[in-house]
Amino acid sequence: MAKLSDLGPPIKGTRRGGLPASEADHFYFCPTCGQAVDRRDLRQVIWHEQPGHEPLEMDGRWTHRERALYVTSRNA
Repeated sequence: MAKLSDLGPPIKGTRRGGLPASEADHFYFCPTCGQAVDRRDLRQVIWHEQPGHEPLEMDGRWTHRERALYVTSRNA
């Protein structure tokens, strides 16, 4: 399993359109592996575009899913 840190330093994207209504709107769930993907980090977006990929091992305190669920629950 690949670690997020193995993909190099964060690659910040450029926002198109207005700001999201909440922090949770920065995330989507990958239809292939079910992991929450932070749209602000292009490493994650590019990884999850690969056909048949596995979930990324997270280096931080929380997994993507835990962070996305926490953010979603705070904005509900």
